[in-house]
Amino acid sequence: METPARVCADFLSSHLTDANCLVIRRFSRDNDFRAAVDEYIKGNMEGILGCKSFFGLRNLQVEVVGLDESIDDETMERRLFSLVLDWAKKNLNDLKPKMDRLTEQVNVLYLNPDNTLMDCADMEDSVLSSDDDVVLDYKKMARRRSKTKPSNTHSMGSSSGNGISGGQPFHKFSLNPEEAVSVAEREWSIIATRKTTDNSYLSIAVLDGQLMAVSIHVRPPAPASMDGNNSIRDPDSPTSTGVQNGVRGPSPTLRKASIAPLESMSTARCAMGAVALDGQIVVFGGYDRGECLQSVEAFSLLDNQWSTLPPMKAARGRFSAAALNGYVYTCGGSDGWKELSCIERFEPGTGEWKFMANMIKERSSHGVVTLNGKLYCIGGSDGQRSIADCEVYDPESNKWSRMAPLNLARSQTCVCEFQGQLYAIGGTDSWNTLNTVEVYDPNVGEWVVHSTLNIARRGSGVDIVDGTMVVVGGSDGVQSLTSVEFYNPETSQWTVGPPMITPRANLSAVTVGSRLFAIGGFSGKKFLSSVEWLEMEDKEWLGHAPKMVDLNASIASGSVSGGES
Repeated sequence: METPARVCADFLSSHLTDANCLVIRRFSRDNDFRAAVDEYIKGNMEGILGCKSFFGLRNLQVEVVGLDESIDDETMERRLFSLVLDWAKKNLNDLKPKMDRLTEQVNVLYLNPDNTLMDCADMEDSVLSSDDDVVLDYKKMARRRSKTKPSNTHSMGSSSGNGISGGQPFHKFSLNPEEAVSVAEREWSIIATRKTTDNSYLSIAVLDGQLMAVSIHVRPPAPASMDGNNSIRDPDSPTSTGVQNGVRGPSPTLRKASIAPLESMSTARCAMGAVALDGQIVVFGGYDRGECLQSVEAFSLLDNQWSTLPPMKAARGRFSAAALNGYVYTCGGSDGWKELSCIERFEPGTGEWKFMANMIKERSSHGVVTLNGKLYCIGGSDGQRSIADCEVYDPESNKWSRMAPLNLARSQTCVCEFQGQLYAIGGTDSWNTLNTVEVYDPNVGEWVVHSTLNIARRGSGVDIVDGTMVVVGGSDGVQSLTSVEFYNPETSQWTVGPPMITPRANLSAVTVGSRLFAIGGFSGKKFLSSVEWLEMEDKEWLGHAPKMVDLNASIASGSVSGGES
């Protein structure tokens, strides 16, 4: 029946109208046919909204509080609706799998700092503004409903002749085409969006396989106002909630991230080189599923976009990169067959790569760091074993020279310059995952065993953010880690920090301004293209783009930093 089905789909696609497209969309199953109908709906929203078929759709109504950024294009609109769909999916009740419970009222939802929506009825009063009448009334109604609502046992009955027992899923026979597929296969998607007023948005979407209208009204935050000292007061600060200029502030919580997710790299990368350069994150090579890469791409925080840069001359993974004197150096690594000693230098102004003097020894899984105008290569592997050898590169003479070796051979160690000294942190001696840290003082010219991590780790990332050395992720030899550690130079001790969202080993950690970004790596199950960042003030990892309001100032405060893989 595939051929006649295709002919029918082509016929319907060529005869779509504002009046029939929604009806046809309910029955579409073929992906190409569905895409054609969706494209028609996107281009004809104005006419469709006046048709009887649209008014027959069920409507999920949402009031959002806690959003303090403008929704000024279709991409932002779709992201807002995606958050609502995520909330709806999590709030479907197994005992009542329909949307009845969600569509029978206006749902007042709060946008958490981590960009998840939460029903205001489930939140503590202290989190929300006590002066917001809409939220207060909504919470009161929710409490009244919970008191009058019968329990599942009473509403469903105990075990009876119809085979339904308390606590069991509710099932009903139906000829509705939207209910003909299993729960796992039911579609969740946004077809088209439209801005209806300054703070209201409408979409045609599919929720749990049902074609529906979703309407969102965003309660605007309180505007900034003048305090007693004639200075601008942040509308999100705890002291500025409540009524201001006739507008009520919904929450004392300051959201640090946009509703826009951080864009992922064009490809998954593990054990790559990465640096911060001119306010951007630049990543080089690495490997994905065993293939070493030549490609290079740069991430702009201001645009939340990755762009392609000229590729390296050699494919390489398990290596490190560092920025020095306006250039980027990628050093050694592996091409998938053998360890490398070759060095490439990238000039951002011309986009050109140039081979420089080779290292003395081929190596991979090493650390690269800069100090006092020179490039240091620390430890690594010669392919069979971890090595303690270290060497230093002078860009003025374009020569490498030997330096003091580590006390303990280690590869997959993360290295960092901190307060004029070099730190080699964790790694593996080929047999054991290490928790020890060695420090190199260039004035003394030797490595000293220094401190101990809380968790032995290899393949971690490290960088300095707001004057604090932060080690993230890695592997303990058994699994990829989410754990994070902060270094206190006054006590020479490491303390546990907030865990990352995703386990990452052989990742890169790069600081731009006051934000530390964890990039790519291996989760233990798959290679990663995703990015997340650490918000230092609240000690929280976020997977959404930083708020634009303070991004320029943050980048300006520290635009160039080294990253370790």
